[in-house]
Formats: sequence, C-alpha cells, structure tokens
Amino acid sequence: MARRFPLSVFLFGAGQWVCILLVLVHLRLNGLGLLIVFTLMTATFELLKVRVGRFNMSVGALISYLNLAVTTVPAAVLAKVLGMAIAAAVNHRTHHEKWFNPFMNIGNLGVTVTAAGFVYHLLHGSGANGQVLALPYLAMAFTYVVANVLLIALPRALAERRLPWQPALDILARSWPNLSVFVVTGLLLQVLYQRFQPLQDSLGILFIFAILLVVRFTVQLYGERLGFREEMVDTLSRVLNFKDPYTAAHSTQVADYSVLIGQAMGYSEKSLSRLYDSALLHDIGKVAVPDAVLSKPSALDASEHETMARHVGAGSDLLARSPHLRELANLVGGHHLFFAVGTGTNVPLESRIIAVADAFDAMTTDRPYRKALPVSEAVRRLREAEGTQFDPEVVAVLLRVLGLNATNLDED
Repeated sequence: MARRFPLSVFLFGAGQWVCILLVLVHLRLNGLGLLIVFTLMTATFELLKVRVGRFNMSVGALISYLNLAVTTVPAAVLAKVLGMAIAAAVNHRTHHEKWFNPFMNIGNLGVTVTAAGFVYHLLHGSGANGQVLALPYLAMAFTYVVANVLLIALPRALAERRLPWQPALDILARSWPNLSVFVVTGLLLQVLYQRFQPLQDSLGILFIFAILLVVRFTVQLYGERLGFREEMVDTLSRVLNFKDPYTAAHSTQVADYSVLIGQAMGYSEKSLSRLYDSALLHDIGKVAVPDAVLSKPSALDASEHETMARHVGAGSDLLARSPHLRELANLVGGHHLFFAVGTGTNVPLESRIIAVADAFDAMTTDRPYRKALPVSEAVRRLREAEGTQFDPEVVAVLLRVLGLNATNLDED
C-alpha cells in the first residue's frame, strides 16, 4: 500500500518550490559553461549517493559550496535543481522511484542553497572577487547545514507530531562526521579555485571531479563501517535463533520493550539504536550454554543455575572481542546486576532498562518449565523488587508506556 503524506507536509514542500522560483526570476543568463558543469556534477554525484546509517548521502554540498563562490545565487540554485531533477528522472526510469521524495528533496536543497548563498554573498560582497575569506565561507557552510537539517526535520516533525528540534538533533548526531569532512574539503576546493582557476579548462574540471570522487568513496567507507556493525548484530541474532528460537524471540521482545522505555525517557535516535542492539544481544552468551540446560523442561538445580548464569559473562566477553560491538559489552554484562538503593547508578542505565524489560517478558511468556504468569502477578513482582533488583524509575516508565495502571490490572 502506498504511503500517504499529511497535507501539511505536501504544502511545506510546495512552499520550498515557490521560494526557488522567486530566486530564479533574478537569474542572469551568463556563465553558461559553468552552469552546465555544475549541473552535470550535481546529477552525477546524486546518482552516486552512498548509504550512511539510515541516510543516503552525496557530496552535493561540496559542489554547491564551490558553485556559490564562483557564480551567482540564482545560477547555483538552478544548477542544483536541474542536476537533482536529472538524477531523479534517471532513478525513476531505472528504479521506478516515486515522485514525492525527489519533489521534497529538490525543494529542500534549492532553499538550502538560496539561504547559504545569501549569507555568503552578504558577508563576501557581490560575487567572487578572487579572495578566500574564512568567515564568509564558514558562515555559508553553517547556514547550509542548519537549513538542510531543519528542512528535513520540519516535515518529519509535522508527520510525527513532534517538536522539530528532536529529529534535527537525531540527524546531526548521525551525520556530523560527514558534514565536517564536507566543510573542510569545501574550503580546500575554494582555495584551489581561487589560486589556480581550475574550472577554466577540461583538465581543471577533471581535477575537481577527482577530488569529489575521493571524498565520495571516503564517505562510502564510513557508511560500510556503520553497516558492518548492523550486519554483525543481525548475524549474531540469527545464530541465537538457530541455537534456541525461544531465546531469540524473547530477545526481540525485550529489545522492543527497551526501546519503548528509552523513548519515554527521552533517548536520542542514536542512543535508542545502541539500546536496541544491546537488548537484542543481551542473551547472546546462551550460545555457550548446553542444550540440556537451556531447554530443560523442569526447574534448574543449583549446578545448572550456575551454568546458566555464566551466559552473561560469556556474552559480554564475546562482544568485547569486536571493535564494532565493544560498546555493547558493558551494557550486556550489566543487565543481571542488582540495582540496590544507593549503588544502582553504578549500573549503566541501559543495563537497568534491559533488566526490567527482560524480567517482565520472561514472567509473562511461557517457559520450558512453567506457563506464563498473569500480568498482574508480573507487575507485583517488579514492584516488590523496586530499589533492590530493579530501578524504580525504569519500572514506573515501563508500566506507564504499557498502560498497566491499577484499573486494568484489576481486570486482568
């Protein structure tokens, strides 16, 4: 089923296009060669976007930085819009992409280039004059980043009925390494242009193109590094599923409960991702537990309890061996530690969240040796262990997000 967008988001996108048209009215048709070069560069690198976490990124910002420094704002906006439109048409023909995302993206970046160009030329004077000044450039780059992020965050906030600064901070937290590289490289490109005028001949254009390719592949390597961690988490989760499907299903539910708690406690998107991965792998050490103990249909004896308890340390040790998963090791290793009033804050908050989610799901689902407990009994046991085994704040948040108040508990 096709995704439906709120009218407010559509109107927001249409408003961006109105701003672009108002800017293009003032376009003076000169520098046709530069317009063609920047348009083709924009189209090429839009088609060479790379995946970085949850976002697709291109080096289009670098092209716009240089374009704004050597041409007028309307010319830079036109090159951006035409280049992205060409890329969108190619993607539509080859990948059957829908029209709405390009409509929003082109509008977003057209307005972004307008805002950045206005700031740059306001501080730098009318047009490029052969000097590279740090303040106008940095102000332009800052404006570009802020405008771009806000124009992405605002429609998302409208659709999700959230404050715009929340998705904006999430975007910045995930993309700041790439944005920093773009700012530094953009300054380098400006210096090269002003000193050597490389865009005046084909060899100079190829030189600039080569620099952009290097940056693009650097961003790709960073994206692959992030993707590698996601693949490792997914692979380990599948291994646990092969070992014991119940434990894998339990871990997925614990991860979902943990994210609900984290969202209610104001976690950022990046922190929620780490919390989810930790909760999903909190029982990964059970791959080292013998099947006879893991699937025993009756209660475990003292020796078997000791064997089962080793899974926490085994999981933490396993994750600590990978540089990509090392930050999860401490969180997984702490999820069986008691909170204890006065000392509980020494246990990472993520571990305390996982502990509560783990206990609640374990009590309310069937186990090999017993049937699921009633929800009211699970809640009673959680509350009974508040301040000793469990963090009272985390327990309260879980019960609140699940709607487990006194009224519906009485009906259980």
